[in-house]
Amino acid sequence: MSFGSCHGNGLQIFLEAMKASTDGAAGSTERATSNGWTFFSNYGHILLALAQDPAARLRDLAERVGITERAVHRLLSEMESAGVITRHREGRRNSYSIRRGGKLRHPIEHHRTVGDLIDLIAPPLRRGAKRAAGSAPSPRP
Repeated sequence: MSFGSCHGNGLQIFLEAMKASTDGAAGSTERATSNGWTFFSNYGHILLALAQDPAARLRDLAERVGITERAVHRLLSEMESAGVITRHREGRRNSYSIRRGGKLRHPIEHHRTVGDLIDLIAPPLRRGAKRAAGSAPSPRP
């Protein structure tokens, strides 16, 4: 087990606290939890935020998840490389579609799809937000 995988949560809390002390604003992750952990990773948080607003800017995602724009960019790139999302260029902005039929990655939840997770957890689309192509809701079983 690597240092990052067993101590990542504590390191993340420390880095978020440092960021909050330097810019005067606490991240949404810190506001949402009193002891620093949540049930979903930042990948999951970004995915759920994109399901709600496919045209969200990196800045918006970073603020919502409570991480840096650079971290959001890295996680989006990894999810795009894994085929979980597709990036669409629209003028100077990006929007994202989610491959809802893709299987979740861990063996424990591999029997479920990305769409199942989104349908279970994500709030409805923001008013005025357009669902990106290919990210229509999956039918309920």
